Amino acid sequence: DGNGTLTLNNANIQGGNDSQSPQPKDYGIYAAPTGDQSVSLTINLIGSNTVKGYCGIYVGASGGDSTLVIQSDTNGSLETSGSGWDGITISSNSGNVSLTINNASVKASTESNNYHGVSIIGRDASNPILSLTVNGGSLTAKGAYGIFYFSLFGTNPSTSLMVNDGALIKAIPNISASIGASGASKPTPQGSGIVFDGTEGTVYGEVTLDESLTIDQGETLTIPEGASLTSNDKLTN
Repeated sequence: DGNGTLTLNNANIQGGNDSQSPQPKDYGIYAAPTGDQSVSLTINLIGSNTVKGYCGIYVGASGGDSTLVIQSDTNGSLETSGSGWDGITISSNSGNVSLTINNASVKASTESNNYHGVSIIGRDASNPILSLTVNGGSLTAKGAYGIFYFSLFGTNPSTSLMVNDGALIKAIPNISASIGASGASKPTPQGSGIVFDGTEGTVYGEVTLDESLTIDQGETLTIPEGASLTSNDKLTN
């Protein structure tokens, strides 16, 4: 029924990858309900893991909420990519949609010029909540948009982007939102972490670097009033 916990232990998953008439077997990981209920999938990461397919990871509900949690207790990592669609897609026809990453390193990308690293999609719920939360660890998302919030007919959707525990988000080339009926914009990040919306990085809250962070040529990192960054000699500009 699309619900439960999946543990990846140094796994390498390759979907069937049929881009002409893709079926669930063509996705790297596909979680969907058998009826009009919510879908909640948790992926536990051990070691280094790779997931590829027409869409790398798809979690979709038709009649309820759609939730994906990617987590690790052991500094696990995941690289996921889509050959014809997104690296990660979370969607619901009539409910809330959320992606949460806990203490894991996640990279999501697509080979298609028309799709995105991560898509958070609420199609026609009246008041969908579209949320992305990274608690520790990191998310690097790359595609036509790195991170894309989308609602087709939602009358009053809300979008959120949370970073906690010094988490790092990099969206390449940027973060974008397309919200049909309300025209809601992409969210302003909240919490304590670093978010790169394209080449422009911003520190939110109080951040202490535990992992190395490099500011590449052409990138900027801004520490606004009210925020602080303790580098611990792990920042390279």
